[in-house]
Amino acid sequence: MTQSNKDSDIAIIGMGCIFPGSVNLKAFWHLLFNGADAIREIPADTHWPVQDYFDADPSRPDHVYCTRGGFIPKINFDPTAFGIPPNNISATDTAQLLGLQVPKWRWKMRDIQKATRF
Repeated sequence: MTQSNKDSDIAIIGMGCIFPGSVNLKAFWHLLFNGADAIREIPADTHWPVQDYFDADPSRPDHVYCTRGGFIPKINFDPTAFGIPPNNISATDTAQLLGLQVPKWRWKMRDIQKATRF
């Protein structure tokens, strides 16, 4: 079977993202357009206490030597919306949960954009 080299049309049916300082694609483009800096101090209300992992000495194992970074906004996640029992959340990687949430947001935006075509 050979594959043709002819040009093929593609359709982008939606884009979704979460980046530091932006919870969706529109907010991300605003951040870029305005030249905003999304790097900030480690949030105090994180699951990652700075005092447990910070050391100014970069050679100290299992520690970091900076207190700034890019942190995504807090995301409200309802595991039951995806059929996940709440008691299983602690065993689930955060990236997997975000991988469920972002397409769900994008799907909702699709419905809004359909109703407000431009």
